[in-house]
Amino acid sequence: MKQQKRPKNYNTRRKQYVVLGHTVFEWIQLIATLTVPITIGLFTLGNSFQQMNQSKSQFDVQLRIAAENRQKDLLIASENRRKDMDIAAENRQKDLLIASENRRKDLDIAAENRKKDLKIAELQIRIAKDNRQNDMRIANETRLKDLRIAEENRRKDMEIAEENRRKDLKIAELQINIAEENRAGAVRLANETRSNDLVIAAENRRKDIEIAEENRRKDIEIAEENRRKDLKIADFQIKIADENRQNDIRIANKTRQNDLIIASENRRKDIEIAEENRRKDFKIAEANRHKDREVTEDQQKHSIISAYYSFLSQLLLREGVHLDSENHEAARFVARFETLIAFRQLDSKRKTLLFKSLYEGDLAGHLDRDMVIDLSSADLTNIDFASPRDRIVETLPSSSSYYSMNFSYTNLNNASFNFVTFFNASFDRAMMEDVIMSSTFTTSISFISTSLVRAKFLSSHHTNVSFFKANLDKTHFEEYNCDRCSFNFSSLIDSRIQNSKFTRSTFANTEMDGSLISETEFNSEINMMNASLIKSKIYNCTFTNVDMRWCTMYGSSLLNSKFIKVNFCGCKGLTDEQLGQANIVSESILPNGTIYSSKQF
Repeated sequence: MKQQKRPKNYNTRRKQYVVLGHTVFEWIQLIATLTVPITIGLFTLGNSFQQMNQSKSQFDVQLRIAAENRQKDLLIASENRRKDMDIAAENRQKDLLIASENRRKDLDIAAENRKKDLKIAELQIRIAKDNRQNDMRIANETRLKDLRIAEENRRKDMEIAEENRRKDLKIAELQINIAEENRAGAVRLANETRSNDLVIAAENRRKDIEIAEENRRKDIEIAEENRRKDLKIADFQIKIADENRQNDIRIANKTRQNDLIIASENRRKDIEIAEENRRKDFKIAEANRHKDREVTEDQQKHSIISAYYSFLSQLLLREGVHLDSENHEAARFVARFETLIAFRQLDSKRKTLLFKSLYEGDLAGHLDRDMVIDLSSADLTNIDFASPRDRIVETLPSSSSYYSMNFSYTNLNNASFNFVTFFNASFDRAMMEDVIMSSTFTTSISFISTSLVRAKFLSSHHTNVSFFKANLDKTHFEEYNCDRCSFNFSSLIDSRIQNSKFTRSTFANTEMDGSLISETEFNSEINMMNASLIKSKIYNCTFTNVDMRWCTMYGSSLLNSKFIKVNFCGCKGLTDEQLGQANIVSESILPNGTIYSSKQF
């Protein structure tokens, strides 16, 4: 039994071994086939990383040199600022010393003048007192003299009277002898004369005393008046001296304040000059640093594109122009990898140059053939295919034409396509925000599911263009002519359409809420079914043969617009008041299904 079963087991094992050996052989053959392209790919990746490391090392060295230069510039600027601050502080110290010295001198001069004024005032007061005493002494002496003179005159008068009396007595005695009968009359006459003389003498004495008293009183009044005048003059001179002193102190303080203000102003100006010099030095350092960085970046980008061209040339020479050698898959993978890295690192000018080189060399960017390099997800931001964006030109440049171009799945944000002509181009699912298309002419172009937010289509003519499911929010159309264009299921929220014309185009299920549409024509079988025009502003537009069934127009404005042969059947939110804003509504079907033959406002 065992001998009979043994051959069967042996045959079974032999068959399993043959099957298993055949499988292992196929695996070995497959591994041997993939080893070479994988090795080449790894070698190419190693070279790429080595070149990137070398470029990075060069960039780091240049950045380090720029940083050292910036550090040196900052040190020089700081040293200059410190010197300027030291000079300003030294000048301020000198100004303060000079101001203090001038103030001290002014105060010394003012104190000296005050001492002199006080001495002069004391001397004048002393002179006034001496003058008053002299005046009093002179007045007393004059009074005494007047009294002595009056007494002497009285005495003389008495002596004269006595002498006259004696003479009269002698005469009377002599006359007694002559005429006794006249003796009584003579005696009486003598007595009367004597009485008159005594009265006259007394009156004269009284008058002399009154005159002396009056003269004494006048002398005293004159002395008092002179004293008051002298005191007033002394007080006035003291007041003038005090005012001069105060003026000198005020002048000294004012001079000191002016000196301090001048010193502070000089210090402030010195600080401002130092700060301005520091700012200028810092700006110069920043400008040099920015320039060094720009030069470094430009050199780095030049090195990148040069290295890429060198790599691509070697790869094409080694693997063939179409990379269709035995290891074409690995070669194309490496070429795509290097190309995407190069586009991500280059500036807009070199991106444009690189893309045109690949396109003209039939290596990438064509839609109607198998491309060597796949550009999907490539970073083509800020690329410029004709004239620079936002530049006003007096003469139109020659239009650049591109045929069967493929931009699908690329990043074209902020790109410029001014004065470009496209035939059969695809921008499907590309990122094209803030793009400018000015004076472009396109035929058979596709923007399916493309993001065109804030894009600008200016003075352009497009034919057979598809914007299916494209995002056109806040897009600006001006002087835009579109024939057989499809905007179905796209978004035109808050967009602006001016002085444009759409013929044989469709806007089915398009969202145009909040849009501004003015001076625009929609002619020849326009389909706007289920379109949303909520709160949109439609001014001075013309709609002819337009199908607007089941559209939504809540809060829309139709000011001065014309609607000829328009179907509003089932349109939501359209009121008679809105239709009343229109200029012409003719041969149109209203939302309730009635036909409005003609209405002109």
